[in-house]
Amino acid sequence: MKKTLVVVVTISLGLFMLFSLSSCNAREKATENITEEATEEATEEAIEEAIEEESEGKVDITEDTMTVESDEGETVFSNKAELPEGFPADVPLYPDMTITSSMKSLEDNKEVFYITADISAPSDEVVSWYENNLTGWKIDSEITEAGENGKTTAIGATRDSYLLGLWIGDTDKGTSITLSVGKEEN
Repeated sequence: MKKTLVVVVTISLGLFMLFSLSSCNAREKATENITEEATEEATEEAIEEAIEEESEGKVDITEDTMTVESDEGETVFSNKAELPEGFPADVPLYPDMTITSSMKSLEDNKEVFYITADISAPSDEVVSWYENNLTGWKIDSEITEAGENGKTTAIGATRDSYLLGLWIGDTDKGTSITLSVGKEEN
């Protein structure tokens, strides 16, 4: 009887260890995921608290957006590859540009939109395209500066009550563009 009990315990212990070792990797991954999620959540909360304290507003961070609400208005930062909601339809956008980030801000009840994008075409081609496609817009300023890292062109334009700002610069892979548009102050 004693010998049977020793055999059963030994086999049980062996099976337990076998299953424990084979699931060890799965447990490590589960522990990693839980730790990673807890760290992300703690970091997100710390960032929200720091911004809320500094801005005296409310901050909400989700997977791909951060919204900051204060007495001065609301700002939504996003790394979604799309135009922010309400972006003016009459603002020309370079064909085949890849939006890398966007932001919408509400200041003094006026919406201001920002986008950044990458374009595979050279910056001279992009600048020329905007010069030719800002129909109905008055180009108020255009400045090009060349440096070690290539050229950067800034264009300022107005249309009705809108102000448009474009910053177009060379990158290793083509062109980067930052575009802002908002209502003009009265």
